Amino acid sequence: MTWLAWRQQRPVALVLLAVLGCYATLAVWERSTFPQMHGVTAGLSQYLSLFLGLFVGAPAVAREFELGTHRLVWTQTITRRHWYLTRLACATLISLVSVAVVTALVTWATQHPALWTAPDVDPLSPVYFDSHDLVPFTLALALVALGFATGVLFQRTVLAMGTVLVLWILITSGGPALRAELQEADVLAGYWAWQFAYGGALLLLAATLTLVGLRRLTRR
Repeated sequence: MTWLAWRQQRPVALVLLAVLGCYATLAVWERSTFPQMHGVTAGLSQYLSLFLGLFVGAPAVAREFELGTHRLVWTQTITRRHWYLTRLACATLISLVSVAVVTALVTWATQHPALWTAPDVDPLSPVYFDSHDLVPFTLALALVALGFATGVLFQRTVLAMGTVLVLWILITSGGPALRAELQEADVLAGYWAWQFAYGGALLLLAATLTLVGLRRLTRR
């Protein structure tokens, strides 16, 4: 089942590899043309989670329901739970590796020697906060889990992708606004406190969505 899950994810993994290659080239360009392109890689990195949710998470099971290929798997000795969790584990691994590569490239491209003694970026600004440390990983996990859950609930790839897009817009636009409001109220202070709180909330959302998808699938 693991081999089958990987084989089904291989096309999008190859596309993702090409995207990462282009992104690495951009990071090298930003680093070599500092300060003209400073911040470009960080600004673009937030779209990786959207890509993962749309093309790794949403079609993974929704497409199988549309084509009816899930029935063939379920007639074998593989349980629905095993089928779902194996597909999700494969998608999660691809996503985490991709985010790790992008965050490493962002860190390398933006830590120019000219800025080592005089950083000019607010760590709580949306561009920096959403592209560093815990948040990009947990956001990717939440969107991939949403793609899987909505794939089971709606059984339509377009609907699953649309839901992922809506949630991504809400998180990337509403998150900074929520942080600003809570900071003004002195509810939470400090970069790492926000990273753990925000990242933890996204991780909880990912776990909840996984349970929702599993419950819906096993009760069909």
